[in-house]
Formats: sequence, C-alpha cells, structure tokens
Amino acid sequence: MAEAKGRREAVARVVMPVMATIASALAGYVARKGQQYLEETLMPRLRGSTDVGDVARDLADRAKARVPGIADDEAETRSSPSNDELGRRRRERAEHRAMRRKAS
Repeated sequence: MAEAKGRREAVARVVMPVMATIASALAGYVARKGQQYLEETLMPRLRGSTDVGDVARDLADRAKARVPGIADDEAETRSSPSNDELGRRRRERAEHRAMRRKAS
C-alpha cells in the first residue's frame, strides 16, 4: 500500500508541472486568439442584427424549435390554470398519495 502511495506521488510530481505548462500555453493562446475570434465570428452576427429585439426574437424562435410540442400560437395563447383548477389538481394528488400509502 505504501508502494502504491509512493508511486502516485511520483506520478503527481511529473504530471503536475506538465499540466501547469499546458494550462499556461492554453491561456496564452486564448489571450492571443480570443479577440480575433470575437471579431471574425461573433461581431458579424451582432452587426447583422438591426437591434437587440431581432437577436431576442431569433433566440426565442430557436428555443421554440428545440422544444417539442410547442407551436408558435400555442406558446403565446397558453395561460396559467385558474385557482379552482390548481385546487382540483392538488386534491387529486393528495387522494392518489393516500391510496398509495394505504396500498403499501
């Protein structure tokens, strides 16, 4: 067991400086290329939009497309259930819980 612990410590002594070097190199790369990436990739998308509303609508449309079962008109006309409906659902759940407890 002591031998395994010693082996782990030896590996850690070798691997940790390598990992630190890799992390440092990665940080330097991001610092050099980050601005170029922003200018070439993200800024044209933002400039192509006329205003923030266009970006927000685009994001909303993309989110709706990813969620199955929600149509455009259904999402806008859906309303929250009434207090009576909520109370009815709560009572039904309580009855089902009581039936499950009796069965077990």
